Amino acid sequence: MRLSQLLEILMHQWEDFDDTARDVLKALMSVAIVTSVIYFFVGVVFGGDGIGTWMQQFSIEFMGVVMTFILFDRFSRQYSDGESESDADTTNPQGRPDAPQGDEALKKQLIREMRSAFNGRAIQAVNLLQSQGWLTDGTLQGAHLEGANLWRADLQNAHLVDVHFMNATLRDANLRNVTLMGANLQGVNLGKSDLSGGQLIGADLSVTKLWGANLSGANLTNANLYQADLGWGTYAAQFSDTTILPDGRFWTPDIDMESFTKTKPTLSLAVHETAP
Repeated sequence: MRLSQLLEILMHQWEDFDDTARDVLKALMSVAIVTSVIYFFVGVVFGGDGIGTWMQQFSIEFMGVVMTFILFDRFSRQYSDGESESDADTTNPQGRPDAPQGDEALKKQLIREMRSAFNGRAIQAVNLLQSQGWLTDGTLQGAHLEGANLWRADLQNAHLVDVHFMNATLRDANLRNVTLMGANLQGVNLGKSDLSGGQLIGADLSVTKLWGANLSGANLTNANLYQADLGWGTYAAQFSDTTILPDGRFWTPDIDMESFTKTKPTLSLAVHETAP
């Protein structure tokens, strides 16, 4: 396999990698670059063809990095699937995981599992919460889900008021008509997620990745978009004339969104009702 073919594979699959996989690839690439540079200087010192040696060694190192990373990504996905299957084996005939008796204990267990860094485990917890009607009844209000891997999670109509999602992954998630008032989404990856019709009043979306996200009809009144990544071109976040911006105006194509992403908000947080 040629170096150009490996590069093409990475370019096509980059958006499908989660944040952990991307960090691993960056680290491996750094090692490859450092190693090839060392070979370059060694070649110069001992009178070899410095550039030729560097190009040859970098190609070898890079191909090794890509193959190692592909194996790592495949193992990671298989492990996540294995976690999901293992969790399924521990459920009782009603599809509920073994847990101490009582709905409150079960709710706490599912919230812990929803916070998992393993996508399979987190998604199963979401599905079980949904089957019990606990995504929409306020059970998750104020929950701590920092760092959760909720890639492609179906959270449509979920009641997530004041939930702490810092640094979580919600890429490609279904968040249509979700209630995220006062939620802390700082640093969350929401790339290509569907937030249409969502209530994000007073939500903290600072340093959030929103490239390709659908925000049509979303209510962003008093939301904090400071340093949020709204993407560009075909990867730009999508707004509509029913999207309410942080300053209370409806979105129009002539509004400069950088006025929200490059300026710290001075608006006070909106007051919202909380579930009993």
